[in-house]
Amino acid sequence: MDDGVNVNTALNIAALRGHSDTARLFMELGANVKLADRLRGVTPLYNTANGGHAGIVRMLLLIWVMLTQSLCCLNEVQMHL
Repeated sequence: MDDGVNVNTALNIAALRGHSDTARLFMELGANVKLADRLRGVTPLYNTANGGHAGIVRMLLLIWVMLTQSLCCLNEVQMHL
C-alpha cells in the first residue's frame, strides 16, 4: 500500500542532520520535499526547522511554494542561498 509516507528519505535525514549541501543535491535531483517519514510522520521541513537549520528551511520553503503554485520543476529551480 502506497500511503505517501516513506520510512525515511535521504532528504529527510540530510534535513534532520543539517547537511545543507547534501539536502540541496537531493532537491536538485528531484527529491519529494513533501514526503513524510513513516516513524513520526514529519516532513524534511519539520525536521529542519526543529533542528534550527535556517539555510535548509529557506531552500525547502522556496521549493514547497513553487511546487504548490505549479510554477516550476525541481530541476529548474535555482537556489540563491
